[in-house]
Amino acid sequence: MRFVVVMALVQVMGTVSAAQAAGSEDSAEGNKVAARAEWRQANVAYNLGHYDEAAKHFEAAYTLVQDSAFLFNIAQSYRMGGKLDQALDRYRAFLRTGRADARIATWREARGGKSSASSMRRRNPRPSRHPRLHQSRKPRRLLLR
Repeated sequence: MRFVVVMALVQVMGTVSAAQAAGSEDSAEGNKVAARAEWRQANVAYNLGHYDEAAKHFEAAYTLVQDSAFLFNIAQSYRMGGKLDQALDRYRAFLRTGRADARIATWREARGGKSSASSMRRRNPRPSRHPRLHQSRKPRRLLLR
């Protein structure tokens, strides 16, 4: 008798969990659609130079779908808006949660291991101070006979 009761409970629990799984798939699909809409709004704001608004939309998209690309976009928006400390936090979160792929490795190499707010400021690269690199070479004359 106990065996029959236990089996009935197992079947009921299996049915409930299957229904919950189907419901979560529908909500996941709805989250993707909403995140895509937030992403579109963020891109429009970013392209128009409204970086704070873009960051808010990218953050809303990230809360719906936890893709590390959103963290990078949030960081870029903050950096372009001049909020370097917040940008640095989001870059670090991106590196911490991002997939280990070539983009992250390339970004780390380009940063040279530096990740401070002062290293993210937009500026022209400094010229090399090595004297040989600044010496101009005189072109050789070609003698045509």
